[in-house]
Amino acid sequence: MLKIFHRPTLLLSAFFPLLGVDLALSIPPPLSPLTGDHQTLSQRPLATNNEALDDGIYLYGETSEPEQIGKAYVVFEVRRGQVIGAFYMPHSSFDCAYGSAEQSQLDVTIINSYDQTTYRHTLFLDKFQRLATVSANDQRILSTCTQTYQKQVGNW
Repeated sequence: MLKIFHRPTLLLSAFFPLLGVDLALSIPPPLSPLTGDHQTLSQRPLATNNEALDDGIYLYGETSEPEQIGKAYVVFEVRRGQVIGAFYMPHSSFDCAYGSAEQSQLDVTIINSYDQTTYRHTLFLDKFQRLATVSANDQRILSTCTQTYQKQVGNW
């Protein structure tokens, strides 16, 4: 049995190498740094340096296959440069996030679903692969975060 989320900080710690940040948590981040495989996940750029993300719903993952156990995903919606979304691993909890979307990155506040602590991060989408289909479960997760945090995002 996979016990990835026996402690609240594990979901966030799974994303720290991808976020390029180093935070002091109750558990250490993964020991192995990003490998070349992770650094070349994106097969095509999301936007050029001068373009913002278009309005819409996006799903990115550590793999191009949906719902893979042990793999991290981010689902989010962009509206007029603002973003609300969630980080998750299949069959586990999810952490909501909100902030701004600029070029191929998200500048967000992530809310830990267990203790409601918040963390500011920049998520570089070129570390992920874009998935073409957003599932009903992805929509449910996104809807939960949108309903909960839309007041924190101006002009949503």
